[in-house]
Amino acid sequence: MSEISVLHTPDGLRAFIQIPPQGATGEMTPVSLRQLLNRKGIVFGIIEESLAAIAAGGIQNRIEVARGVLPKPGVPGHIQMLVDVSEMGRPKLLSDGSVDHHEIGTVIDIKKGTELARKIHPRPGIDGMNVFGKSIPAPPVEDVNLCPGVGTAVCGSDPDLLIAEVDGALGIDTDGKVEVRDEKVINGDIDYSTGNIVFSGNLSVRGTIRSGFTVETGGNLKVNGSIEDANIGCKGNLDIRGGAVGSGNGKILCKGSIRARHIENFVVEADGDVIISEDVMHSSIISGSRVRSKLIVGGNIIAIEIDADVVGSGAETKTILDVGRKQMLFQERHSLLKELVFVASEFIALKQQIFALVKDTMDENGTLSPEKEEELQELKEKIIETNNTCLKIQARVKEIERIQNSCELDPGIMIGTVFPNTFIRYGSGEKMIMDKTERFVFHPGKKSKL
Repeated sequence: MSEISVLHTPDGLRAFIQIPPQGATGEMTPVSLRQLLNRKGIVFGIIEESLAAIAAGGIQNRIEVARGVLPKPGVPGHIQMLVDVSEMGRPKLLSDGSVDHHEIGTVIDIKKGTELARKIHPRPGIDGMNVFGKSIPAPPVEDVNLCPGVGTAVCGSDPDLLIAEVDGALGIDTDGKVEVRDEKVINGDIDYSTGNIVFSGNLSVRGTIRSGFTVETGGNLKVNGSIEDANIGCKGNLDIRGGAVGSGNGKILCKGSIRARHIENFVVEADGDVIISEDVMHSSIISGSRVRSKLIVGGNIIAIEIDADVVGSGAETKTILDVGRKQMLFQERHSLLKELVFVASEFIALKQQIFALVKDTMDENGTLSPEKEEELQELKEKIIETNNTCLKIQARVKEIERIQNSCELDPGIMIGTVFPNTFIRYGSGEKMIMDKTERFVFHPGKKSKL
């Protein structure tokens, strides 16, 4: 076998036996060939089939006789997002296959305590081995740190879990840290590029909220532009640098106060003050406190106090001013409390029916007949519905009491100039202004009469 050569690659991962063209002299067996390889230091990955082929005399050139194993790389440590952001910026796919371009998920709203991300620890690789039996180390794997960003924290009971510390908008800062900010800025309009926005924190829109879109915030809302025929829900204060101008389809619901330059053809409801620096035109405004505007023309205003420089116009546009808001709230609270007594009684009666049904019809094994089981399920559904009604009534009563306690105003109207066809209302009383009047003042609590 002296004519046989043993070769290997520089990295030691492959070995070969070279057979001369005229063939090898001497007897060759798989055992003798293995011994030859071992003498050359080749001890791993020997291919028995190749040795058998050489021994059979069927090889007259080079053949691979050993093969090493490459190291298997590990998996680096990484941060796994637990909030789905894959659909962010894409129109919502509807069940019929169409898409809703008003819903594209520009802002991902996060509640306090939400699980945001998890650290996945690195998984080491597996070492390889060359044909000489020497280990080939697997490349090292990188680890990552779970670094909290603004509004996030590492969970106290799980050091690999990142949670939200505040309600707010999910984001990634410039360092790649996950953050939740309770204030979000939209650098432009609310339109098809952003879709509808639902956000639990404070929101600032540097452009205009376009017609047909919806914005809901759990905090304050600031709009540098205007609001078109849009639906606005704000649980804080609303500041509109421009105005709210629509065609009668727009609506604003605000739990705080509203400030704007002008309002036209809009429905507005606010628990706090509504302060308009210029004019209110043909709009419906309900305030749990005070409405102040330079000019009010058309529509109806319901508040506790109304203060305006001019109401109505020379064209005698019908305008309604109603300062019975406090009385309306009192009456609503009274009606709700009466309804609550009735609903609570119904709730107790349902509980008694459930108790009697189980007590009288359940057998010794604790089971009911199919008919009674169906009746029990219906009673359970009714009691859940009744309980939800109770909770809604109680929530509204508390809301009314909060509005009443936060407002110390007495009902009143103060107008610099009021034009004919303006109606002043308080409770069941109503007075129509027949002539242009200067310095009109009405205070129901100070023996003023309609």
